[in-house]
Amino acid sequence: MNWSVGAPRLSAVWLDTPPPGSLACRAFQVEEIMAVPKRRHSNSRTGRRRSHDALTPKQLQSCPRCSTAKPSHVVCPNCGYYMGRVIVETEAKTS
Repeated sequence: MNWSVGAPRLSAVWLDTPPPGSLACRAFQVEEIMAVPKRRHSNSRTGRRRSHDALTPKQLQSCPRCSTAKPSHVVCPNCGYYMGRVIVETEAKTS
C-alpha cells in the first residue's frame, strides 16, 4: 500500500480493558495522525505560492443617469436605475 498518496496514516493505541458488560471487543483503537512537513519551505517558495493571493480593488463604473460610482451589473444605490429602467424606487431627497 502506498501511504504517500491519499490514504490517511493510522496508529494503534492500546485501550485499557473494557468494563464488564460492554460491547467493546477491539483491543486497538484507530486514530488518524496529522500530516507534518518534512522540511521547511524557503521564503522564495512561500512567496511564489502567495503571488496569486493579492486582493484586487473593486471595479467601479459611473452610473449613466446620476454619475455615481457603482459596481458593474448592479442597481445604482443613488437613483435605483439599472439598464435604463427604474428597478428600486428611491425616496426624493429633501435638501
